[in-house]
Amino acid sequence: MQAANDQCKSQEKSENRYNVNSNICCQNDVCSVSRGIERANYILDQGGDVPMETGPPLLPSWYDHQLICKGQQYFTDNIFAMFVAALSGLTVLLSVPSILKILRNTNRSSKPASAYKRYYETIVHMMHWYQSDMRNPNSKGRQSVAIVRKMHENAVKNVGPITQKDLALTQFGFIGMAIVAQDKLGLPKDNRSLIHFWRVMGHLMGIQDKFNLFSGCERCTIVACKELSRRIFIPGIDQPIEHYNSMCSALLTGMWPLVPAMNPEAYFEFTRRLLDCPARKLSIIPTISLYSQIFIHYLIKLPIISLILLPWLNFQIWLTLFVQNTIPILAFYAFRYSWRGDV
Repeated sequence: MQAANDQCKSQEKSENRYNVNSNICCQNDVCSVSRGIERANYILDQGGDVPMETGPPLLPSWYDHQLICKGQQYFTDNIFAMFVAALSGLTVLLSVPSILKILRNTNRSSKPASAYKRYYETIVHMMHWYQSDMRNPNSKGRQSVAIVRKMHENAVKNVGPITQKDLALTQFGFIGMAIVAQDKLGLPKDNRSLIHFWRVMGHLMGIQDKFNLFSGCERCTIVACKELSRRIFIPGIDQPIEHYNSMCSALLTGMWPLVPAMNPEAYFEFTRRLLDCPARKLSIIPTISLYSQIFIHYLIKLPIISLILLPWLNFQIWLTLFVQNTIPILAFYAFRYSWRGDV
């Protein structure tokens, strides 16, 4: 064990530990654990004092278009589970005090109706990222990045600084659940392309590489994500700060037009279990909803069943997005207004 630690330390001395080839970052499991914990600690301990980058969102020199395309295809092939991961990620992200403060002060997500609009816009942006040629500055994905960067700049003026720590934790909100709870979600074990995709997205959003949650290899990135879960998100949802419960309720209730069958109480418990939190007892209806969700994700791991079930679940997501983009009937029914997006 000591020899492995010495080997890892020797490797760190011979190269920049944050700007390495992410495919060969760690030579063994001990090194990956050391680097993953180190990255998480560095983000949490140092990133809160460093503001987001404000320069133009240019592609980095280490951009790999083949990996980006593979990551985008992974999302397309598993859009159902990826959406579940993103919604659960946003649910736990609200437990971060600095991020919750920004969201509350912008006053765009404290009620179900405003939460629906805000988070549907977030889904629209995410779809652009996953469906665009990110090499093209005029693509919808790159234009979306510019819009989000502008929104962040406005938030800084009106609310206060957005730090490297905030942005790295937001990275987890979008994709961290798909990394730390891959098996529970029924996702294929192919992290490399997703990690590169979100390393690039983090760079475009103004994250310095030394604070980028996905700047390492697959093994140490998984460790870093789990360390953030342990230090930030699990305590955050088990001992929630003021306003968390109301904001979380607004988020999950506001998602009803997109997921009509979702029970907010059951979904929150499902999210807790994705992070391996101790199980909590629910009443009958939420319990049925919870175990239905768990069972679906179990089924899509089974090779034969997934050949039929997964395309059907994916189709439901695509159909829902199409309906919400064209004739958002459920949103109009729930919130008494019509809002037209642009997916």
